Amino acid sequence: MKRILIVDDSAFMRDLIKSIISKKGLFKEPVEIYEADSKKKAMEQYRTQYPDLILLDIVMREGEREGIKFLEEVRAVDCKTQVIMLTAVGQTACIKECETLGILGYLTKPIEEEELTKIMRGGGGGLA
Repeated sequence: MKRILIVDDSAFMRDLIKSIISKKGLFKEPVEIYEADSKKKAMEQYRTQYPDLILLDIVMREGEREGIKFLEEVRAVDCKTQVIMLTAVGQTACIKECETLGILGYLTKPIEEEELTKIMRGGGGGLA
């Protein structure tokens, strides 16, 4: 069973990503999807669900770098969970910082189904 955590303060974006991930055939095994709309809730979900993959927005309500702060906290205890960052245009410096923290990849909003699928299927460890 694959466990996926979607962290974004936009309910629309979480629903969009959930619908892409839930499509039949993307994963070889059943998938459990968890959601969080803040860094605090994301950490609670991370600590209780131990996701295999996190889709993480860089900028959330709490502040401009909340996604990066969450990623740093995760990486302090876990280097194996795969992370895909979600970003708006113009955040290249943040993406470079995230790459040094070992992300699987990043997507620019609005999310394209083909791009998300490509990153997930190409992910190390046979994500999809």
